[in-house]
Amino acid sequence: MRKIKIIDDITKDGQVTFGDGYAFVDDATEADAILMRSTDLHGYDLPASIRAIARCGAGVNNIPIEDYAKRGVVVFNSPGANANAVKEMVICMMVLASRGVVQSMEWVRANAADPDIYAHYSADDPAGKAENKRALQERLNLPPRADVPMVTMVTRLVSHKGLDLVKYVLGELLQEDVQFVLLGSGDWVYENFFREMQDRFPDKMRYC
Repeated sequence: MRKIKIIDDITKDGQVTFGDGYAFVDDATEADAILMRSTDLHGYDLPASIRAIARCGAGVNNIPIEDYAKRGVVVFNSPGANANAVKEMVICMMVLASRGVVQSMEWVRANAADPDIYAHYSADDPAGKAENKRALQERLNLPPRADVPMVTMVTRLVSHKGLDLVKYVLGELLQEDVQFVLLGSGDWVYENFFREMQDRFPDKMRYC
């Protein structure tokens, strides 16, 4: 049985499993290997039983490689997680660039004082946001509830907007304590679907 000591909290977002033949221990002096992330091992009193150290992430700057090599301790790192993070950031930036998200944010700031907005608000003073929600509920004849989340969607009703995914989950979503408002026009199959959903959930759904 090989024993492993975990130093950092690397299991908070998931589980670490090694299968049969491995066990986790609390005392490093009983372990054969250490699994860690960011703890600085320079000056760490490494038990003589440790034969390997695995760092979750790229880089080994927090591990005294040369000293451990002289002791026959093998050091591993796993840059895959960092590569995934970079990949996710690239995809995020591609979405931001292709969908005009930044431009939309600038438009919202530039039109913050639009006279057609029922109640003005900002990140510094968000009080008017609740007033706008109440006014929209009143205008659409929805129950005027401050405690219920309202999901809104403005889009062309065409398949490449991902509306098949919305169709797939909307019935389940509307079983929850939520209100859903959709503004848009397009393919008749989607228009008919959202009208039917409004009829099924008259206190939760509005299609405009």
